[in-house]
Amino acid sequence: MLFAVRFIKAIVLVAENNCLSCSISQAAVSMAGLVHSASVTVPNFSDTYTVKGTLYIPYAEVKEPFYAYYDLDSGNSRIDYYGGMVKTYQLSNYGSKYGSTVKVVPVTTETELNKDTCLRINGSSSDPVSVQSILPDTTGFENLGFDVLNGVNVEKWRLVVTNGEKINKYNLWIRYKNSTKDPSVVEPIPVRYEMKGYNTLLGSHYDHYYLVYDWFTSDKPSIDAFNVRYTLGINHLADRTDLEIRALRGKQYTAEKHYNGGLPFPYNTSEELDKLPAYIDWRLFGAVTPVKDQSVCGSCWSYGTTGAIEGAYFLKTGQLLRLSTQALIDCSWGYGNNGCDGGEDYRAYQWIIKHGGLPLEDEYGGYLGQDGYCHVNSVNLTAPIKGFVNVTSGDNNALKVAVAKTGPISVSIDASHKTFSFYSNGMYYEKDCGNKEQNLDHSVVLVGYGNINGEDYWLIKNSWSNYWGNDGYILMSPKDNNCGVATAPTYVTM
Repeated sequence: MLFAVRFIKAIVLVAENNCLSCSISQAAVSMAGLVHSASVTVPNFSDTYTVKGTLYIPYAEVKEPFYAYYDLDSGNSRIDYYGGMVKTYQLSNYGSKYGSTVKVVPVTTETELNKDTCLRINGSSSDPVSVQSILPDTTGFENLGFDVLNGVNVEKWRLVVTNGEKINKYNLWIRYKNSTKDPSVVEPIPVRYEMKGYNTLLGSHYDHYYLVYDWFTSDKPSIDAFNVRYTLGINHLADRTDLEIRALRGKQYTAEKHYNGGLPFPYNTSEELDKLPAYIDWRLFGAVTPVKDQSVCGSCWSYGTTGAIEGAYFLKTGQLLRLSTQALIDCSWGYGNNGCDGGEDYRAYQWIIKHGGLPLEDEYGGYLGQDGYCHVNSVNLTAPIKGFVNVTSGDNNALKVAVAKTGPISVSIDASHKTFSFYSNGMYYEKDCGNKEQNLDHSVVLVGYGNINGEDYWLIKNSWSNYWGNDGYILMSPKDNNCGVATAPTYVTM
């Protein structure tokens, strides 16, 4: 997610294109029973449609079925995921002057299990709600000619965008058929859209994504598709604008200052510092699981949490477990987390302490990239923790002691800058990075430290797949607590 994400993932995302029915030249020819165009005119999709398909994210091993309704004329759109388990609405003329975004998800608290709950956030003058397309804006695409995809004759289009050292490649395959609105016009039908780079549809991090469109009609969706049939649930997100929610990128910020339940840092930093090794990389000891991919979901907080616990469990037992982040996403709402719309590690720790551990990833089920149904009562829980420790805030030396003596640490950072999104290698230092608690919008795992060419670094494991950064990792400068690595670190006790 960036991570993220945001309150309603389908909101952040949209390329606001003026989609019009495409009138193809007389060069259109019939192939395999379909009208296929030899025209090089950039195709524009209809301004109304319904489409069924699947989003694939190979690095995350996510296969996410969706059903989308889009009506530019009325200013409404809706995307359902996993057969309606999660529903997202973008309603530009509903709820407020600037529209509203609505999400219906299964919420599990300490008193209710998987209750369908409707959450709404109103747009603002600076960030009005707009419709969300699950089809790409084709501006700038170049025609690559005819192709055959899964036995279907198609036309292939490509867009290449360079950001620093990162090259973003977008491939679109389409076919044509006669429009149901006007049989004399042939219209483009999406077949597949592949993104190797920044996710232009769903606003997520640099990765490999592709969408397969199984069924499509340009007929206007029924107005009933946009009726929200749930009572709105009000939680601590209600007073935030969509822009503020987006900025969270998955790591929540609690404005009210309060004790989070963690223990104070127990080590005397000045006494311990000289005893530390010059560098440490917990990957070399076997204490770090492979890089994961949070997909289009603001669940970074769950990866920071599990990364710290997996490391602590390894140091205690010599066994490396892969704990379920999905279980935290599904089940820890009662402690103030919000699934794919953000959370905090200490809230997750509190849930784990209460329930006696976490399930293994293999037992609970694979990662969904969405808020799912909680089912921890049907699986075994492992890796119980006694508590957690707040490393002294802003103290790089204390953090160095903590990672050397206790293993991987959950840390949060300011990841809002483009330089972070498209980081490839080298020492990362962003002069505009914030390091206050309110600047932290992304949770990651600190797995080591060292010095290269005279510069100190933190070794950070991200959750944006191996496709991002240096095989999923980044070297971050500790200078001036850049990006807030040392602002809110935590580790667990067992």
